Amino acid sequence: MGLSPSTLFHFTSKSGLKGILKDNFKLKYCLEKINHREKPVEIAIPMVSFCDIKISEIKEHIEKYGYYGIGLSKKWAFEKGLNPVIYLNSQSSFADGIISSMRKFYASPDIDRNDKMNSANLLRYSKIYEGDLNRKGKIINNYRFADEREWRYVPDPKPDFLAWLGKDQYNS
Repeated sequence: MGLSPSTLFHFTSKSGLKGILKDNFKLKYCLEKINHREKPVEIAIPMVSFCDIKISEIKEHIEKYGYYGIGLSKKWAFEKGLNPVIYLNSQSSFADGIISSMRKFYASPDIDRNDKMNSANLLRYSKIYEGDLNRKGKIINNYRFADEREWRYVPDPKPDFLAWLGKDQYNS
């Protein structure tokens, strides 16, 4: 038996839970910011997020994300293609190298669009280890995102929606 639970949870509001039960999970673009020495990467990613935390650890989490939740087995998560995120320390050479390499890769006109989309998953499944959390207009400074042990469902890009939105697209 491992240290982590065998269930992933998605917490939301009462109306959010009713919506899930009625119409299933809905994708939502979520704005993510990963700091970088040149310029932060700010992209909105279509996703549904889950946390890999024990019931005994949910008190602080539900205060931020909602008091209603649904738990699903990790077997279900594997079958549906969910994946845990990679947490990045914005000050590390690892994070700096990933972002610098991705920017060069995307700037190259010689790279096939499908290859670019496949490599985009590196950023679509990345999150900062610690930073400011903005929930319902309230900012929580130095929030440790890694404590959530987030897993995401991020769909493959299709013609009817984009793999991500830039910050300006997201804000409009």
